[in-house]
Amino acid sequence: MTSAGKPVLLVLSAATVVLFAVASFLPDARLWGFNHLAFFAPPLRLALLALVALCFIPAFARLLLEGFLSATSWLTRPGRTATMTLVVISIAAVAVFWFLRMGTPLLGDGHLLAKSYTAAQDGNDQLIPSNMSNILRAERIAIGTTILNHWTGRLAHQLTGASWVNGWRFLYCVLGGAFVWLLFSMLRSRGWTPMARLWLLALVLFSPLMELFFGYIENYTPLLFFLLLYVGSAVRALQLRGSVVGPVMLLLICVFLHVQALVFLPSLAFLVMWRSSKQPERFAENRLPWVLVAVMAAGVGVAW
Repeated sequence: MTSAGKPVLLVLSAATVVLFAVASFLPDARLWGFNHLAFFAPPLRLALLALVALCFIPAFARLLLEGFLSATSWLTRPGRTATMTLVVISIAAVAVFWFLRMGTPLLGDGHLLAKSYTAAQDGNDQLIPSNMSNILRAERIAIGTTILNHWTGRLAHQLTGASWVNGWRFLYCVLGGAFVWLLFSMLRSRGWTPMARLWLLALVLFSPLMELFFGYIENYTPLLFFLLLYVGSAVRALQLRGSVVGPVMLLLICVFLHVQALVFLPSLAFLVMWRSSKQPERFAENRLPWVLVAVMAAGVGVAW
């Protein structure tokens, strides 16, 4: 990356940390997706924020990087042992997600969605999730996810007698295991540098998004799985190991699942421009920081 691009990334990183810190103490502010630390006890909240701040110190960050590389060295080892380890981790993740699932839908629209699906199961045909006709006519934000939830709930109820909501929650726990498997499978593939592995794991596996797989009642969980597929496909296209068609189709699926996937349009535009550029490496050095700015601005705009 050029010297001009590094300050932009540094400012973006610092701004994100500041946003998390502010949201951690203002849970009622309109900062959804950034205010998860507000639900922890103050000592733990301050300790986590201090740890993030320490990561801006090069010596401390280097120490963490060395520990990460040592802990994840098995990912790059060929053979059945690493593959079986990944399978076991993924299956265990499903069990962890289910047995530690959220007991009460306090966050987001969870309570409202749970009541809506329960009423639809009880025969209220005026609600959006009660039938396909209502979904296609009235749903505007998460059409694909609502269709998936509707049929998952009906199938779970018919096969096991479980409520629509519990069928939906179990599906999300299974998606969590598939998400873990997909993430580590991507990191095992060639083309990922140690720093790229670190960034992907840090931004995905240790983000607040993972709590969505703990039986969280919301409309974003299927979107997360397909967004990870999109990222993997986009990286393959950037490395000239795949076509741009794959990322385009996957992002369309993501938008069908939830319109907030539109925030990834700048990344798709960058991918298309990269593939059409005569000097892609130079193009990336000069344009990547500004693509990140565009993604952040698009995210704020959609959320607001």
